[in-house]
Amino acid sequence: MNTDRRHPRLAGFTLLEFLIVLTVLAIIASVAIPTWQDAAIRARVAEGLALAEPAKAIVSANAARGAPLSEGFRFSPAGTPVSSMTISADGAITVNYGPTAGNGSVVLNPAAGGARLVPGRRTPEPVTWRCNAAASRPDAGAQAGTLAPNHAPAECR
Repeated sequence: MNTDRRHPRLAGFTLLEFLIVLTVLAIIASVAIPTWQDAAIRARVAEGLALAEPAKAIVSANAARGAPLSEGFRFSPAGTPVSSMTISADGAITVNYGPTAGNGSVVLNPAAGGARLVPGRRTPEPVTWRCNAAASRPDAGAQAGTLAPNHAPAECR
């Protein structure tokens, strides 16, 4: 009778190997999660800028006919990352974002023929737009937003 009872080596990970794998995963997650969150915020900011397109069309149409630049503008933020959107007397569109989209604002400043729009004056030239967030350099007399540069689109920095 054979009394030698050898147990075969059990397959699997040792505790040390498991801890090393866990550490590597934690390092990867610590880099990937903030990057993913910034990308998600930038996507919501881009959605807000797309929601500003009708407002840009209203300002352009009003400038062409010499009407008050915000005339006819209404915005309902329901279901969007935008908490509010306003048009100032000089036609600047301020897009305010809620906490899911960076909790700041972006300002779209209009110009025609290289000059700022004048309320009530007809503008035959096409209206061009410049987007400004925090740390951007707006043109003279233009407004700047408060959205952090790492969340703002490239054209707004």
